[in-house]
Amino acid sequence: MKFTILKSLVGINIIIKIIFVLSLVTLFYLKIKKKTDTPFYKKTDSVRKNSDYWFKISMSFLIIYLFFPHKNKEFTLIHHEERILLFIFGWFLLISEIINPHFNPILGIVDQPH
Repeated sequence: MKFTILKSLVGINIIIKIIFVLSLVTLFYLKIKKKTDTPFYKKTDSVRKNSDYWFKISMSFLIIYLFFPHKNKEFTLIHHEERILLFIFGWFLLISEIINPHFNPILGIVDQPH
């Protein structure tokens, strides 16, 4: 199996999304059992927020990589204008996640409005 950037980005996104779903299921179970004031609940909520953040970052890199305008024509159904718009959307997604004022683990901001 040949290693490519596309396969690694897709694999990273799948792993992050599995972690996100498992943390959501755990949080749902803890809410049913009314154990929302435990340290485990807070840690699981932190894992959920971080995995959501990193999924958006890695997905934006995947979109930027897939729809780079001057790359080989892999998608015959997507024309040049749509590729440019999706490429720009990937950059906007990346920039908006990086400068998010409510949650950014890189800058140490972890509060999200309810």
